[in-house]
Amino acid sequence: MFAAVYLAAAALPRGYPSVPMRGINGSVDMPLIGLGTWQYSASVAGAAVATAFSLGYRHVDTALGYDNQEGVGKALAASGLRRNDYFITSKIPGGLNASASASALDASLRQLGTEYVDLMLIHWPGKDKATRQAQWLALEAWARQGKARAIGISHYCKYHLEEVLQVATMPVALNQNQYHVGMGGDTQPRLHDKAFMEAKGVLYMAYSSLCGPCPPPDNRALISGPLVTSIGAAHNKSGPQVALRWLVQQGIPVIPKSSNPVHIRSNFELFDFGLSSGEMQTLGQATAPAETGTAAHPDDAQDCRAEEEPPLLAAETEATATEATATEAAETEAAAPATTSNMSSTMLAVRTNGACGAPFTDCVHIASVPLPKPLWGEALIRVNASSVNPSDVDSVEAGGCTHGCGADFSGVVVSCRLCRRLKAGDAVWGLSRPAYSQYVASPEAMVSLRPPQLGPLEAATIPEVGLTSLFSLKRTGSVPGSPLPAGSPWRVQGTGSPWSNYSNLTVVVTAGSGGTGSVGIQLAKAWGARHIATATTGAGLAYVRSLGATYVTDYKQVDIFDSLPDNSVDIVYDNYGAEGTATKAMHAIRPGGVYLMVPHGECYEKRWQAPPCLAANPKRGVRQLNYATGPDFVEHAAAGLDELAALYGQGKLSTHIDKTFHLADVASAFDYSAGPGEGGVGSHIGKIALRIS
Repeated sequence: MFAAVYLAAAALPRGYPSVPMRGINGSVDMPLIGLGTWQYSASVAGAAVATAFSLGYRHVDTALGYDNQEGVGKALAASGLRRNDYFITSKIPGGLNASASASALDASLRQLGTEYVDLMLIHWPGKDKATRQAQWLALEAWARQGKARAIGISHYCKYHLEEVLQVATMPVALNQNQYHVGMGGDTQPRLHDKAFMEAKGVLYMAYSSLCGPCPPPDNRALISGPLVTSIGAAHNKSGPQVALRWLVQQGIPVIPKSSNPVHIRSNFELFDFGLSSGEMQTLGQATAPAETGTAAHPDDAQDCRAEEEPPLLAAETEATATEATATEAAETEAAAPATTSNMSSTMLAVRTNGACGAPFTDCVHIASVPLPKPLWGEALIRVNASSVNPSDVDSVEAGGCTHGCGADFSGVVVSCRLCRRLKAGDAVWGLSRPAYSQYVASPEAMVSLRPPQLGPLEAATIPEVGLTSLFSLKRTGSVPGSPLPAGSPWRVQGTGSPWSNYSNLTVVVTAGSGGTGSVGIQLAKAWGARHIATATTGAGLAYVRSLGATYVTDYKQVDIFDSLPDNSVDIVYDNYGAEGTATKAMHAIRPGGVYLMVPHGECYEKRWQAPPCLAANPKRGVRQLNYATGPDFVEHAAAGLDELAALYGQGKLSTHIDKTFHLADVASAFDYSAGPGEGGVGSHIGKIALRIS
């Protein structure tokens, strides 16, 4: 079943499933299973690594271009493991000259906080033969200093490897390419030639092993499709476990990514069963799901096009926008979006020198910084507007804007290589860190088309707070890690629903007039809650009633849970997230109800599912959850934005802007949000918009 597996020595614990590959100083054991981190922020990646390593993983795959290596490095340092007990794979961008390659390689080590990596790859082939050969030799020179145990390539085709082998003096250990069930029988010459790679002694490794970036419905085919689930049923295994086992049973390493502990564990449980020869053949002969990309421009055709960089889609280089009238220009993107050929190499962005506190006008400035360089599958977006939330102010006070800050935006797509939903010229809203800049590079999965009912300013204030409330309320009716329920999370069909009297459902939103509160109240109303209770003060009292709240208290006069009768509510959405609230709320929650906290402070940092974040003695049948929103943001942002857009289209959501600032006045916006002067926390309702272009 598993003839290729080799017991590890250095860099892996004994018995960890691995395959041998050619290292710089002899054979190196390459883990057959590791954790992928593409598209994860530093904090999400760090949390995923901590979870994975607690479950037994000893391999993590990251890259300089993922912008998450500092989080990965901190998690590894906190694991308590010796450095030679785990394996790190990293990558640097392709197409760099020798000097830039050396700088990028050393930057990876600094970010990871390590003296060496086990495997360093060149992420892309680059634009021409001379560049590929020069970069490979630069990688060799760096590795000779003891900074890598093995070196390799990613996205390289047959002719790319041939060119490298003409100058290589060290073994090319591995080529990391897209490969999954559905591609086993595809031998067209445009594909990365797996047989040729292996004939040259280059280990073949799979990314996108579950076809996650594939367009719907292919992105679910290896999760819940009939082929993998029917085989899985015979082994008491899931569809993803079958798809991953098909690869590792061939000796092909995999790096499935997830930030969900349930999925991380499941992806690791591949070595207690085997597939029969018939099952392996059936999976190998499958023709779907196909590779990612588009029918006209599949990923491999992009990678393997000779003697040039993978071409941009036509929409990127020929993008124009319909001219808008002068009236439209005030609230829409009147000017045609810039194209990649006529853009400056720099942009304006918000920066500070380290952590920064009020008065922010003393420490926040606008700097000229390099334009972001999006990876494939990322959109380059000209930003029209962003928003200033209390969480943004907290971030500035905690760490500053040394590398930028801000989270949500509205804007216009300039380019999007290998994107399936977006094209140049699209008006969009979404998430990106940092967002307080003239341009952002954001994964397509974090961006969606802007609802036409909203102008750029209104749309920019919604994504972060809107998705927080949408995901939080959905998770009161479903378990994190499971698919998000469509529509109302509480209108559960069939038996076993915790809310037998749905028509009388009562929901508490603990803080009503802020960003998450105002959206939460409207979502609860749209999804059928009959009674909605909340707390606010001042002008917020009338505001939350206009949104649909039916029971409102002034928190300066009374704690809302002191005023609620026993067993009077079904759902508590604690968007304020203060320690001890669960204990105060427990008497009011009916048996079968839910308390969900969106945490702050230590409850956020430590993710405690215990006091003081949750009640020590919950009422029988009440489910408590200290909810980490990160995994749902990563996996469901685009779908969540689409659902919010639909609700705006139906007139079930509205937004109110309290005040607008221009980018040059961002420090004043921070001061206004933080208070205690005009505006300030608790002194205004609605959102604070930041006009950028």
